[in-house]
Amino acid sequence: MPLVGDLADMQEKFYLDKATTDISTNLPSGRVIEHGGWVKSQPLNINGRETAFVISGKFDLLLEFEDGTFGIVDCKFSARASDKSEFYRPQLEAYAYALEHPHSGTARQVSHIGLLVWSLNSISDSPSVEVSVAWQPINRMPDTFEATLESMFSIIEGEMPPAQPECGYCTFVDKRRALGAI
Repeated sequence: MPLVGDLADMQEKFYLDKATTDISTNLPSGRVIEHGGWVKSQPLNINGRETAFVISGKFDLLLEFEDGTFGIVDCKFSARASDKSEFYRPQLEAYAYALEHPHSGTARQVSHIGLLVWSLNSISDSPSVEVSVAWQPINRMPDTFEATLESMFSIIEGEMPPAQPECGYCTFVDKRRALGAI
């Protein structure tokens, strides 16, 4: 999907060093300070116990606001305008978590997360396209994110319930074990 990568790179570079209000007048004053940066968290602490797992990923845009807090923006290019903020909330909360609990360096408080969506408007008479630009803010829900992590780890580390004859997954696992594949 080289076109998607090229469009994303153009979109991110367009906003680098711009004022945050160029993204949305609803954002606090600040600047876009980085694009395509990697984050890595300290090991996750689940239910009071440090795990071997970390959050690692690559954000699109990092904003620094005049109040000293930060914002994370995920850039999207879409054929049609639609609100995907709830779908991308966990991803952006994960990046925020990694910035607030860094593996190394100074923690950065994240006050804003959201999507910056370019969507196709129309094709003009010449070989060019027009796009609409929409800022889709996402309310921070760090407690919900951390509760989701705890829930996931309780499943991963939990005990497997006894196999039931009507359970297709159980039957599959039992057959794989019988073949020596597990």
